[in-house]
Amino acid sequence: MKTYIIAIMLLFLICPSAYAADGVRIEMPDNVASGEMFKVKLIIEDSLVRELTNTIDITRKGGTLQLKRSGGMHDPSTLSTPSTIEYAGEEEIVFDAVMSSGFRKGDVESTLSFRFMGDVEEMRNKYPEWSTYSRDLVTISKTVYASPVSFSVETPDLPNTETSRFETDYWDKVTSTPVFRYVDNSNDATAKMYRGSFNRETSYQTPDNYLVGRYIRKEYLTNPPENTKVSSYNYGSFEQYGSSTGYYTVSWYPMKKVTRYEPDTNEPYDEYDISINYNYAVLINDFLLYHGNIIKQVTVRESEIEDAVREAEEEFHKIVISQKYIPIEAGSATYPSVLETKLPVSGPKTLYVTGYVSDADGNPLSYVEIHARVKGQMFKGRADADGNFQIPLSIELDEKENDVMLDLWVIFSYERDDKNYFAVYDLDGNTYNVVYYSQELAIIDQKNVEAPIRLDGSPDPKKGSSTGNIADMKSLSVIYAHTAEAVDFCLVELDADIDHKLPVEVLVGNNDRQTLYSPGQSRILISSNDAGYSNSNRPKNREYHEFAHHLMYATYGDWTSGSMVAGTKNHDGFLNPNTGDSYEEGFAEFMALVISDKYGDSNPADGKTKSDIYASFGSLENNYRPWDSKGYAEELAVASLLWDMYDKDNEKGDSLSMSLSNIWSVLKVQRNDFYDYYVAFKEANPSKAAEIDALFIEHGFFADTTEGNGERDDFEGFRDANNNRRHDTGEFFFDLGCLNTTKEIEYRKGMVIGKAANYERANRSSAVRLDGAYLKVKEDEVKQYLVKVDYLESGYGEDYEYVVDLRDSLLYVQPLPGHVVAEISIEPYSVEYTAENVYSISNDELISKLEDPDEYFDKHEFSLKSTGVTGDLEYVVYKDTEPVYAYEGDRGQDVDVKISNTDSVTDDRKGLPLLWLLLIPIIGAGVLMRKSENRDKAQDMLKMGTQELNEKGLPFIKEASKKAAKYTSKSAAYASKQTKEGYEKAKPKLKKAQEDIKRKMDEAKVKKE
Repeated sequence: MKTYIIAIMLLFLICPSAYAADGVRIEMPDNVASGEMFKVKLIIEDSLVRELTNTIDITRKGGTLQLKRSGGMHDPSTLSTPSTIEYAGEEEIVFDAVMSSGFRKGDVESTLSFRFMGDVEEMRNKYPEWSTYSRDLVTISKTVYASPVSFSVETPDLPNTETSRFETDYWDKVTSTPVFRYVDNSNDATAKMYRGSFNRETSYQTPDNYLVGRYIRKEYLTNPPENTKVSSYNYGSFEQYGSSTGYYTVSWYPMKKVTRYEPDTNEPYDEYDISINYNYAVLINDFLLYHGNIIKQVTVRESEIEDAVREAEEEFHKIVISQKYIPIEAGSATYPSVLETKLPVSGPKTLYVTGYVSDADGNPLSYVEIHARVKGQMFKGRADADGNFQIPLSIELDEKENDVMLDLWVIFSYERDDKNYFAVYDLDGNTYNVVYYSQELAIIDQKNVEAPIRLDGSPDPKKGSSTGNIADMKSLSVIYAHTAEAVDFCLVELDADIDHKLPVEVLVGNNDRQTLYSPGQSRILISSNDAGYSNSNRPKNREYHEFAHHLMYATYGDWTSGSMVAGTKNHDGFLNPNTGDSYEEGFAEFMALVISDKYGDSNPADGKTKSDIYASFGSLENNYRPWDSKGYAEELAVASLLWDMYDKDNEKGDSLSMSLSNIWSVLKVQRNDFYDYYVAFKEANPSKAAEIDALFIEHGFFADTTEGNGERDDFEGFRDANNNRRHDTGEFFFDLGCLNTTKEIEYRKGMVIGKAANYERANRSSAVRLDGAYLKVKEDEVKQYLVKVDYLESGYGEDYEYVVDLRDSLLYVQPLPGHVVAEISIEPYSVEYTAENVYSISNDELISKLEDPDEYFDKHEFSLKSTGVTGDLEYVVYKDTEPVYAYEGDRGQDVDVKISNTDSVTDDRKGLPLLWLLLIPIIGAGVLMRKSENRDKAQDMLKMGTQELNEKGLPFIKEASKKAAKYTSKSAAYASKQTKEGYEKAKPKLKKAQEDIKRKMDEAKVKKE
């Protein structure tokens, strides 16, 4: 008897709760952020429900969940009183929804229910054979979790001093309206007071006499109050979906007037303290309303009032646009729709496989493809932005089927908004195959299946991978997750169009030491020696950097025209005829830092995970200059300059803090080279022109017209045509306007700012490692070392440290800019070993050693001693390929590879469950042969079985045995069964792990002393 054939009378008597059938369900996210708009889809495919329903009652229990029917004005009244909508047989009803949390205890979850109501008399007339009738037909319910949020806006630089203070309320956790306040009581303060408040709420209707909500009157458009401007403005959608309508008012009024006198002429002039008031209201998707108020009190001359108000207006626009709400308690649970029905149920039973999938570090595999196969049927789905997935399995089960095999695949293909943005492939022989993970699960007692999946490479005989080695998942999963972060950053933070030959093919595992972006076929190559989980290049100088090249190429449709000029060589920096190539590389390095600033850096090798640390190249807070490191640091000069524009840590020569949207508005336009971007930055920010000039000068972007000595000095770069690390007669070099050291180069009034050029070339308009910048290490017990940089003079920022890999017994040591006075020390990044001899070198000494490079600049024996402590992070490589320091190929280089069809991923194992059927005749023949009277029959069966096996089984075995051998050789007993709860508790806290390692290192040193 089938489980779905149940007596109608029994259904009426017990009103069973069950997981929803396909007929009626709710589709909405399981986890959202407070104040985030999301869609709720009520799907009604059951024809009987559609036929008998007249109205639908809507109730919510728990947190504040507000709905608005898309295109309508539906407004549920209260949480306790159900609201009702008329039903006319629709198959789908869509609502916009917003849930608020963090305002009261227990408001993070809300259960939404739709109760379908019919007419009893109508049912009696249509179905007289029913013995019981109920107006209440079915109820479908689903729970959603809303994370509380924090708040931030990008304000102008408002420092705390003895006479001023900057304060915020409700920023760490939004439990009321977020505000900021600033007061400066000094006599010479330009801004006496600055205050802002930022609200977010739902709006169901705008009154006829208002523009948006109930905040700005329509009449003000044509008849504004005195000293008031009213206008529309495109604020965007604040990362919400749907179009937006925005208006603002800006007004000013005088508070105090003082007559002063010009110091030179003693002429009188009037000076005013004025208050500038700004109100804004933005309605998104006719539902979500952002509104607030900003007030600024400034002291200005009477003749400058209009300019001050205009400048404040632009400043206020940028503040409003920059506001962000960030989840602080992100949920990861799954909540299937639950159906209570009083109608007959027929057809297949629907179960769900639900779960979430993350990489080895606990980062979600956003929008990854999921396949599930049960009883020969394939069901496909996709994870959401947080890695959560829920796949309905519509299957027929006998009541005795209480342990049914379910095969699950995670296919590394990223698709959102109906676009496939990228897929990850691994090299097998000479063919790239799409990466997948597989796991054998089971449907027990006909209940839903939970599948919390963490791709950390842990062995389990029930797990498999496309590479044949489950350990490879640890490295491949983070490649997917970091690439997904880069895509999300481009789409959400930049609102960029990255649709260039999608999907981007991320090809992992070449043995040619090539890690690069190739736009011809839209490919990112990651070499096998660069693909390891522990590689210090990830993610900034690997996934983030290479995808930033795709971002540029997709945005421009090409590279900059400057980089395509004859004589330009990738990564050749100041040796190139212009700054086009250095801008393209610096752009990728800058974008990598900004992406990391949003997502954090989950690579354990990145020390303190500071955003300004660029992989193993150190901090880009250092003001690199185009001529540093013989000109090869020019791309770092571009990257560090852009980073100084963006970050809020202002060091020597850096007083700028610009929003990402401001910077991107300039960078997203294709120009010739970096000088053209300098001009564009000043045109877009006229009030910051002086600060922009100062920053470009500090980073050495000016045309130095000082003549050099006409000879090649050790600190001047050259094109090494014969690769002998020596300058030979006839080889090109650049002649700088200094005699002893690049510290002598200084900007002088009249030099053209923005151009990185010397006197000979006045019209001159992944990161590369410097030749010879390696320390030879004798020991090999420790795979990673900690490089510490201590500044010996003030003004360069905070001391920092970062991690580098030991590769071929070499450690890469990035020199700092030539003008920086600092001490560089190196020690093991380990708690298991300590060094008797820490290596130290000054920046000046390092630069001097690199003027005449060899394979390495020095060799050192650390005299490592075991501490007896355990706790070092495992150094994980990819496919046993140790990383090396090698040039990784040119950006834009075309590559010719063979790629398999992704459609065959879940087809190549279809024959496996049925293979045993081919052996039945052979096994049966063996049994029959035990009795002599059955031998003729057995011979016929054996002949038939052998023929079947030869024709159908052996080809499959031959192909599958290769993978089977790999699986078998690597499989091991699985220690414990992971549950969702246990998995959540086990999520790695990398920052804490790094702190623990640092603490253990310090403790080991103390014991040693």
